[in-house]
Amino acid sequence: MKKAAILFGVFAMLGVFIAILSKNTNVSELPGQDNQVFCTMDAKICSDGTSLGRLPPNCEFAPCPGEDEGILISSPKTNEIIESPLEIEGEAVGSWFFEAQFNVELFDSHGNKLGDAILTSNDDWMTEDYVAFSGSIDFTMPSGSTGILRFLSANPSGLPEHQKTFEVRVNFPEVTAE
Repeated sequence: MKKAAILFGVFAMLGVFIAILSKNTNVSELPGQDNQVFCTMDAKICSDGTSLGRLPPNCEFAPCPGEDEGILISSPKTNEIIESPLEIEGEAVGSWFFEAQFNVELFDSHGNKLGDAILTSNDDWMTEDYVAFSGSIDFTMPSGSTGILRFLSANPSGLPEHQKTFEVRVNFPEVTAE
């Protein structure tokens, strides 16, 4: 019985010693450690289909494409093959709109403008929040296989510093000779 009490006391003191040591030891102070941060492996799926992982050191998700600019495109997806007429959908913060509208332009890989359209909000646009928008653009098919869909915020002032843009790379169907 005396042996059991001594063993229990030794283990209890060992447990207290380990608890004190672990509380006072910082991981960055451990010798031989390279202080790497490992984030969880979950993913964030963006409206354009992009998936993002968490980034060290804070393990936060990177912004979705367009999020820094205040616009999220759900259709068409990046590098999607498109045809005319193209249905466009997404969300943009209210500052992208004026009178519930803003513009989109489509260019081929040589910078030739293939078409343009006005996109309209589907809800109250006078907000700082994201507002759903939609519209369609008719365009002539280019001879090349890639293009850029350029979104232009409404800019009633006309001042370049107030113009916001965002671009989505798109693909065109390959033209086959018959």
